[in-house]
Amino acid sequence: MAVSEDDCIELELSAVEATSNSIEHGYAGRPGSVGVEVTLDEDAQLTLVVSDTGGWRVPPVDPGFRGRGLKMMRECADHLRIDGTTAGTTVWMTRRLRLS
Repeated sequence: MAVSEDDCIELELSAVEATSNSIEHGYAGRPGSVGVEVTLDEDAQLTLVVSDTGGWRVPPVDPGFRGRGLKMMRECADHLRIDGTTAGTTVWMTRRLRLS
């Protein structure tokens, strides 16, 4: 059983984007930690969870030349949920993998 190259690339980009967002926006230079958990069930459904205890920053209406990460993660996922509060942010992403 092998995971498709497209799945690998899109999942890697999504994990890096969610983790980078936690570091850059949640902590803004302050110390903190980011949790990353990945599970794969018997039906090839992958779940990626990235969480932090930093602050939530509402994405700007006009992100300028940046701010495309959330859109990219949505396009790479079957389902994407983001819960952001003053106590932290958690990103849940699920995707059924194409196996060969």
